[in-house]
Amino acid sequence: MCHEDDRKGFIFGGALGTALVSYTEKLDSVKTERQNRIALFTELKYGYAASRQLEIIYSHKQAWFGTDLPSTPGPFLEEFTILTLNTVSFTYYFKPRHPTFLVEGGIGYAFLWVPLEDNTSFGQSGAFGWGFQISTGYRLTENISLIGGLMYTLPKDKEWGQTYTFDGLIPNININFTAF
Repeated sequence: MCHEDDRKGFIFGGALGTALVSYTEKLDSVKTERQNRIALFTELKYGYAASRQLEIIYSHKQAWFGTDLPSTPGPFLEEFTILTLNTVSFTYYFKPRHPTFLVEGGIGYAFLWVPLEDNTSFGQSGAFGWGFQISTGYRLTENISLIGGLMYTLPKDKEWGQTYTFDGLIPNININFTAF
């Protein structure tokens, strides 16, 4: 951990919390009703603290949940699923010292996959798309923050002449640990 005055430089961190994955699925023109699943939420991040109030980070956020994925052909199946959002993000702290409020936002790519299934409806590689995230929180100590956020993801995949789309809105709350 860093000394109180050494907040500038390379950073590494992680988070653990919970999320609600609210989503619709679309296979060509057939769209499902909105589904909601409770998920384990994790994050790994690394980057650079440009000052005591600004961080530029690469963020790897994941929601781990069970979902009904369409199979081809047949009914929906309950599967363990991971939704990932990788972003370039900026975190701004309102004051240079804790305690203080923070805001964070970023845009990047989303990835949906079913790691325990060898034959998913959207192929072996998963579904790719774009997404963004916004968060706000409170830095309790120099290294610990409570954060609430919202992710939006839109991964797609085209297999067998059909286009699969996962439209996800993911509110989350987590405790975030950062080392400098």
